[in-house]
Amino acid sequence: MEVVEGDVSVPGLGLNEATQARLAKSLDLVVNSAGLTDFNPDLRDAISSNVDSAIYLLDFLRKCQHAGC
Repeated sequence: MEVVEGDVSVPGLGLNEATQARLAKSLDLVVNSAGLTDFNPDLRDAISSNVDSAIYLLDFLRKCQHAGC
């Protein structure tokens, strides 16, 4: 098991190309706990944290050979 710290708020999850390529070949589990939990956030912040970040994660997972999506 390996823990990789990234940033779901940016395309490519804030990972360099080499790390992305390595993970695309071997990744089999992602635990995503990112998100804005404020009950009255600015709409732009909420969309960025909870929607855009999910899209960036899905874009990355679609490149992974063992991802189940």
